[in-house]
Amino acid sequence: MHLREIILSAGLLMALASSAHAASILVNTADDELNDDGDCSLREAVHSANTNPVSGVDACNSGDAGADTITIMVNGTIQITSQIEVTEALSIQGLGMDATVLSGNFQTRHFLVNMPDDSNHFSISGLTLRDGRASTVPPGSGINGGGSIAVVERTGELIIDSVRFTGNRTIATPLPSLGGAILVSLETGVTASIEVRDSNFDRNWSEAGGGALHARAEPGSTIDALTIARTRFELNQTEGSGGAIDAGIAQFSITDSVFENNVASSDDCCNRGGAL
Repeated sequence: MHLREIILSAGLLMALASSAHAASILVNTADDELNDDGDCSLREAVHSANTNPVSGVDACNSGDAGADTITIMVNGTIQITSQIEVTEALSIQGLGMDATVLSGNFQTRHFLVNMPDDSNHFSISGLTLRDGRASTVPPGSGINGGGSIAVVERTGELIIDSVRFTGNRTIATPLPSLGGAILVSLETGVTASIEVRDSNFDRNWSEAGGGALHARAEPGSTIDALTIARTRFELNQTEGSGGAIDAGIAQFSITDSVFENNVASSDDCCNRGGAL
């Protein structure tokens, strides 16, 4: 066997090994369910990706140990009746902002993300997340937030690509109410990063900070970068600080993006930053 053939064979084996540790799961129904009726809902697909059962969940493919990919083959709206928990590395893809819509119906956030460690990444692309409503994260904690997505305790990289967040909100409570669309709140010892590109945030609301996005890390943890590109923030509002974004970040980059008509407004002394 020639050297080139050996190198090609090694590359093929590596590709096969990589693919063996990640699954592709197709969602083929708009129903929000976890049962055995012969189709694959988004909730069932995420459950299969989280738990990696040998035979899958309902008609969904089984997840694998690697970063699984869920493709939502639904052109229309999926009504989410309760938050969907993501506990393993995962990529969720829709058919486009104008095609695939997840609605919380003002009753629930869409996703609660809590990974085993900060090597597990979560990405979401090609859909609209609308009308989400936050609750405490995790249940019983002293934080309330993330009207659409709450990333809590542990994660790696969070990637938002071609997603519209609209009409999401936190609940006004005595707890800090943060991140109308997205809350990132990390426990001690975790390092994470956030990348947002080609997306829209409009008409999201939070009570205490970050009308669209709030990111925080406990002492000893780091959000080492927030990168925003080609993204629009419009008509987001908070009664705390950061009408669009409220964040403590080591490195912060915004390019080719628009902030318009975002508001930080309250009767308190210390609200500031209409945009960020």
